[in-house]
Amino acid sequence: MFGGLPGGPHESRRYTAHLLPGSPEQCTSFILCMAAVSTTTMHEMSLAEGVVRIIEEAAAREGFSRVRVVRLEVGQLAGVEPAALLFCFDAVVRDTLAEGAQLEIVPLAGAGWCHDCAREVAIAANYDACPACCGYRVQATGGLEMRLLDLEVDDPGVERKQ
Repeated sequence: MFGGLPGGPHESRRYTAHLLPGSPEQCTSFILCMAAVSTTTMHEMSLAEGVVRIIEEAAAREGFSRVRVVRLEVGQLAGVEPAALLFCFDAVVRDTLAEGAQLEIVPLAGAGWCHDCAREVAIAANYDACPACCGYRVQATGGLEMRLLDLEVDDPGVERKQ
């Protein structure tokens, strides 16, 4: 998808990728902000580092040099604290091609299948009771995921049309 960025000299491109699980790598940003981050945020730190790895791989493959916007879809049942993820993302993008990029988090509602009343229902947390029949045999079916939806990047090879 192409679309000019306001005030920018280049067009932007949008790429779609999926966030795949991987082992967290140690980085300078992680060490520098470790004292400021609680243990509940360590999960979000490794997720943010994974997002940066995906961005760097996409940049090497596609040839862009700057990221303006990163859009993530985060499920309500994924165990991710959005505020902590925003904090960690800002820390790990320092001195990368995503430095200064805006992180947009698109929430995804939780859903589950109730085995008692045989219907799909909205749930706010794992192990919630079914809102329809109050049974507890609800298996989460949606809102467990975290995906990198797309990136808005500078494309230095394409001039913006005025």
